[in-house]
Amino acid sequence: MFQYNNENLTIQYGKYENGLIAIQLFDEDQLPYMTASLNPFNDKQSKIIASWNKIFPSADYVAIKNYSENAGIEQALIENGILKDNNKMMTIPLEANEKISVNIYWIDLINPINSQELN
Repeated sequence: MFQYNNENLTIQYGKYENGLIAIQLFDEDQLPYMTASLNPFNDKQSKIIASWNKIFPSADYVAIKNYSENAGIEQALIENGILKDNNKMMTIPLEANEKISVNIYWIDLINPINSQELN
């Protein structure tokens, strides 16, 4: 458990349909608080997923959503030792020809910190 915005949160790791890691945060009542990760690819972007797998051969990398309602969560996850080894950034396409840069982090799924459950 860790604190963010005066909330005690627990972490649940999962996977998106394309196999990328998802990080969901829950409050003390086990109600969903936020999804901290970002799935940068949809099914139509299989070429991009193939490049992701070349850049990040381990399944232990996650893209963090640190904008909009998630602003600040990235720093909280770093300070609590959940996110490690940020040496990658990726620009991903959004709707209406917009793009956003997201940081990519390694997380230790063998010995997860503060994890409620590992799927």
